[in-house]
Amino acid sequence: MRATDVMSRPVATVHPGTAVREAIVVLTENGCAALPVVDERDRLVGVVTEADLLAEATRVRADAALSVAEVMSAPTVVLGADADVVSIAEAMLAGDARWVPIVDGDLLLGVVCRGDVLGSLVRDDDVIGARVRRLLCEYAGWRRRWLVEVDDGVVTVSGHFADDTEQRIVVALTETVAGVAGVVVRPDRGGAPGRRAPAERGESRHSP
Repeated sequence: MRATDVMSRPVATVHPGTAVREAIVVLTENGCAALPVVDERDRLVGVVTEADLLAEATRVRADAALSVAEVMSAPTVVLGADADVVSIAEAMLAGDARWVPIVDGDLLLGVVCRGDVLGSLVRDDDVIGARVRRLLCEYAGWRRRWLVEVDDGVVTVSGHFADDTEQRIVVALTETVAGVAGVVVRPDRGGAPGRRAPAERGESRHSP
């Protein structure tokens, strides 16, 4: 998996001539730890980080005209679009970087954050499974009553159900999770496993 597969874009950016106070607004509104600084051709010329701004807090308060060019720094890590996820992770650790600008030459393409790298290590089925488990655990009073497995979007829920009504509730809750393609229930006692297929024409159905 390459940088272009996991990077975030479009990216919130500022220019060297942007007022620092405006950059702070952009930084906080976008929940960023840093902002790429680009010129009029979207070429990366630097970064402005939370640390840069905190270090200049006194000047920021005193000078409303203070510009990004006066406080920005050089990025500790910059990588190309063909960098793989492992290389990105290693570069982040080596440079103690929370995010990495991705460039084509000096043209900014996007940024990769630590969360993007971590997310790339998790399959869609893992995400679905985690969300279903949390939902069912909450329904059961934060008790783990069922085993949840996911294969290509199809969720299998195994365990004891108090009655058919509870089984239907569990199926309905599971179907609310984005990405679920179908639900199979495997009760501990009695009855063959049944598949809950996605609704068709406004109706849900079980198939063996």
